[in-house]
Amino acid sequence: MYRVTRIARVLSWFAALATIAVVLASCASLPLPADLQREEGYYYGTGTGASQEEATAEAKRTLIQLAIIESRESAGIRSKIVVSEEVADSFAPAGIKPVAQGEDGGTWTVVCRVKRSDWDAFQAKRMDAARAEILPMLPELAPDGGMSLGDRLGKSAAIIDRLYREALADILTEGKDGTPLVARTLESSMSTQLAAVSVSMDTPQGFVDNDTEFKGTVHADGDTGPVPILARWSVRGAEPVDNVVTSSKDGSFELSFPADPAFHNHAVTLELATAFSADVYGSDALRKADEGTSVAFVYQHFDDLAGYFGNEVLVPGGTYAIGAVARDTRAARKEAARSATVKDFFMDRQLVTNALYAMFLADTGSESFPEYWDNPDYNQDDQPVIGVSYQDAVAFAAWLSGKLGVVKRLPTEAEWEVAARGGKDVIYPWGDQAPDEGAYANYAGDDGFPATSPVGSFADGLNALGIADMAGNVWQWTSTPRDAASSNMIIKGGSWMDGPLELRISNRRDVNPSRGYVDVGIRLVREVSE
Repeated sequence: MYRVTRIARVLSWFAALATIAVVLASCASLPLPADLQREEGYYYGTGTGASQEEATAEAKRTLIQLAIIESRESAGIRSKIVVSEEVADSFAPAGIKPVAQGEDGGTWTVVCRVKRSDWDAFQAKRMDAARAEILPMLPELAPDGGMSLGDRLGKSAAIIDRLYREALADILTEGKDGTPLVARTLESSMSTQLAAVSVSMDTPQGFVDNDTEFKGTVHADGDTGPVPILARWSVRGAEPVDNVVTSSKDGSFELSFPADPAFHNHAVTLELATAFSADVYGSDALRKADEGTSVAFVYQHFDDLAGYFGNEVLVPGGTYAIGAVARDTRAARKEAARSATVKDFFMDRQLVTNALYAMFLADTGSESFPEYWDNPDYNQDDQPVIGVSYQDAVAFAAWLSGKLGVVKRLPTEAEWEVAARGGKDVIYPWGDQAPDEGAYANYAGDDGFPATSPVGSFADGLNALGIADMAGNVWQWTSTPRDAASSNMIIKGGSWMDGPLELRISNRRDVNPSRGYVDVGIRLVREVSE
């Protein structure tokens, strides 16, 4: 038994050696590419690569590409062809073989060829097989074929994909010459059907947070079925995030908000469109049909929506002393002490930031950007918005009021001073200490910030009500005119460009309301509902 096994093993070794010898002899018998005499009646293709296999594969792809282009041009068809691996694999039975090869310095060169007559016969057989398989499917892919919209368009897209990948889209007709191309028939049908499809979001545009559920619906006549939807989330300064989801049978679908922090606490645009062309190779017609369903929505995202807009403080109404306090020897005549009566109101603890103002611009589609909007010294998300005119500030307040369903507006000069003092008889929001006696505010000469500082940067500068940046950083618009004879509006608080004495609560300045300034921003109040 052992002897028989051993003999069989020896014989198998000889057989293997013989096979190798045949292969080597075959390889050695092929001429070098430079010596090959090309004959009429053949298609040729040349490829190079780091290995014989790699060069052979490239040579076959080159041959297939040249043969397809030539056969199309003879039929009057001009189009760019890229032979993918799928296309090359579909021509495996065509009889393409290496006829020359050589290796020089680690690089292989291989030449392949196929008889034109063999190629034409294979192409005809290949198209007949594809036509026999696909044509019986067309009736059920029509709108009245009994399938749901999603199913029939999905199957149509899969056939279109196959036709392009196998380089048949421009040549496979439904019958004899002069009949329609199968790919064009399917593309036309899909385009017509998609023109009647629309996509919407059930989640209203506006303010959202991490708990918001994003739901939408595909609308179509009849049974919708599974429809692929491309959801593209985009935000200023970051790469878009794409997701493809599939709707349920009733057309409903759900989306997940991007986890990337760049999309949080910003205005985010969501673009939706059907995505039947997402995995389809080469069909511009289907891509355009998908684009025709495109629709956009804008959301303003906050990690903590309630907390963000709840960051305000109630200022009790009453009659208050405003203007300069008696011991303020620096006060000018325009700061004379006087009394004012105000109603209850809420004041924002923080200045309006660039991030929040950007939401306003995105939501309204405004192209009236503030001055310095593109200047990195001033346009960081957590810096106060600047370069906004009085009219810009009023428009922003009106927009925010509509979003929140409350009345947000600029404070009067009296409201601003009452809130700044926080019930205390003080020169500055934090007390009587001059700004240069501590880290109270951002002003000229404090050596802290070369421009505006992120809102709330000075904890020691909070007033008795916990309001930040009431002095320094940026002046703040009020709704109070200088006087009846002037259109100039009062601004309060001083800024990063001013000396410490300008930061006194009673100090006031009046400016042209139609201009934006590098050191004037926005703080809002909310009226108390009665």
